[in-house]
Amino acid sequence: MAGGPSGEMTLSRYTRSLDQFVRILDQMPTGAWDAWSPCSEWTAREIVGHIMWSQQLVHAWVAGTEPPSYRYCPGGDRPGPLVGTDPVAAGKTVQGACAAVLDRHALARDVETRAGATTVGAFLANLTVDNTAHVWDLGTTAGLDVRLDADLVDNALRWAKQNEMLVRESGMFADVLTPPEPADAQTRLLAALGRRAW
Repeated sequence: MAGGPSGEMTLSRYTRSLDQFVRILDQMPTGAWDAWSPCSEWTAREIVGHIMWSQQLVHAWVAGTEPPSYRYCPGGDRPGPLVGTDPVAAGKTVQGACAAVLDRHALARDVETRAGATTVGAFLANLTVDNTAHVWDLGTTAGLDVRLDADLVDNALRWAKQNEMLVRESGMFADVLTPPEPADAQTRLLAALGRRAW
C-alpha cells in the first residue's frame, strides 16, 4: 500500500461506507425491497445481500472462520436469499459482526481472492468504493435523495479514474457515462461507474 492511504484512513473510510449503508437501510420503505435498482440485474434486496456477502468474506478472513459460499459472489447466483425476511436486521447484524473483528492490524493480512492475491486492506479499499455506489443504488430505488459522504465520493472518484480500464472491461459496471456540465463530484462519480444521476 505504499503511496496509498494509511491503514487508519482505509479502515475509517470502509467503516463510514458501512455506516451510510446502515442509515439507508433504516430509511428504506417496506415495499422497496423487491424493486429493481440502478444495478440492472439486482433488486434492492439483492444489493443488501451482495454487501452482506462481502462483509461475511472479510469477517471470515480476519476471524479465521469458514468463508461464505462463493455461490453468491459477484458473477454467481443472485444474492437475495442471504437477506432472509428482514433485510434491515440482516444487514445490521452482518455489519456489526464485521466491525467487531476489524482493526488496522488486520489490514496487512495476505488473502487470496478469485482475482488473485491481495491484502485485507486493499480489498477493503475496493469495497469502500463498491459500498459507496450501492448506498446510492439503494436510496435511489426507494426514491430517496441520497447525498453521499463527500470524502468517500472524492476517494471513489480517484479510484474510478485510476482503474478506468478495469471499470470498462470487467463486465461488473454499466458503460461509463458523460454527465452534463456543470456536474458535481457525486454525479461525476456515479457516471464513471455507469449510473445516471441526472
